[in-house]
This record gives sequence, structure tokens and C-alpha cells, in this order.
Amino acid sequence: MGRPERPLDPAAGPVAAFASELRRLRAEAGLSYRELALRCGFSPSVLSGATSGFRLPSLRVTQALVAVCHGDVGQWTRRWREAAASLTGRDDLATNPMVDACGALPPAARQVAKRG
Repeated sequence: MGRPERPLDPAAGPVAAFASELRRLRAEAGLSYRELALRCGFSPSVLSGATSGFRLPSLRVTQALVAVCHGDVGQWTRRWREAAASLTGRDDLATNPMVDACGALPPAARQVAKRG
């Protein structure tokens, strides 16, 4: 069994709230980080980091974790985009479907964004 997770205060900000809810989803699924890793293709340390509350996990990690835990991937994708937008002040992260999993616009879209 791994170390106990440090407590998170969901009121501490969008990252802590997001991580807290990911932890709850994982706990409800009854899976350890090792079991999650075997099922979703990310290492236990990456998955643990996604729920640490230190930084927002990538969208790809979030989607994989949520899918394995039988969560609503579409809902969690929207939540991730909203959290990313609130952290960066970039509303396009919440609404632009061209924003990739790392929160960046692809090169062609960046050119369009510069013009418009």
C-alpha cells in the first residue's frame, strides 16, 4: 500500500478543487494508482501527480483517469478547460475546441488567432 495522500482543501483554488474531485472519483472506483496505471497507460506517479493539487494535470491524463474510473469524460473535459481558463485568464481554453490537450493552440490555429 502506498503513502497516504496529503489532505487537500478544495477551497484553496481551482487546481486543489479539481484534484480533490479526481481523488473522489478514483476512490469511488476503488482503484489504486497502480491499478489505474495498468488500465490507462500512464505511470502511477503521473496519476498520483494528477491528484496532488500542485498543478493542473494534462487533459490527456485527466481524460484517461476519468474514463478508467467510469466518469463522464465530456463533463471532465469541460471542467478541465474551465480550470485551465481560470488559471491562465485565457477564455479560449474553456471554449475553443482547437485547444489541444496541453492547452495550446495548434500552429495553424495560432496564425488565425493572430489575424483575428
